[in-house]
Amino acid sequence: MEYVFELVPFKKEDIVKIVSSSKDFFDYYTLPEGPGGYPGISSIATSIYLKTVYSVESIPHVRLYDLNRLALLSIANAVKEFELRGLLLLRGDKPVEGVIVNDIGSEEALI
Repeated sequence: MEYVFELVPFKKEDIVKIVSSSKDFFDYYTLPEGPGGYPGISSIATSIYLKTVYSVESIPHVRLYDLNRLALLSIANAVKEFELRGLLLLRGDKPVEGVIVNDIGSEEALI
């Protein structure tokens, strides 16, 4: 059985505090991107930071509401090149800032 912790990356100081005290108890972290439609720290950047600084694995979430196909492919390339554990694709909540991109849905992202 694996133990997973959902870490919401809103402030670096919170990330440091939580990961420093919990990294020995969890197999990996999942990192939501803009939960509730509110901006936070990039889940991709946070995932790379956790791997580099703490040597822990994580799966960043990606909100398809915020991306076009080119941006999604760039993110997928970053996940591959930095050897992250995976990528979780979600439609996401409506953003509180800006508008929905609506270029690619969950089904189209598989192709």
